[in-house]
Amino acid sequence: MEPKTTDDKKQTILKFITPLVFPVILWIIHLLSLLLNLDLTRMGIHPRHIDGLLGIITGPLIHADFSHLISNLSGFLHDLTIILVQAESLMDL
Repeated sequence: MEPKTTDDKKQTILKFITPLVFPVILWIIHLLSLLLNLDLTRMGIHPRHIDGLLGIITGPLIHADFSHLISNLSGFLHDLTIILVQAESLMDL
């Protein structure tokens, strides 16, 4: 096996940092909603209302409290880790 070049190392680091951007965005949204006392529930999914269609896109970004956010992120990071490990092993073939 060849030694890794600087570009290979940068690409590997980028592969692991890029997916972590989404959880950071979720934390920023939640913290801003708390600090600025924003009511983001209107951006959630509201069944049987045309106004609730926006929530299909924005709903995954909104969390009721920290336990809700942490619960969702723990599963997300677990799944993401499995995907990254599998992708890395497939690239070695």
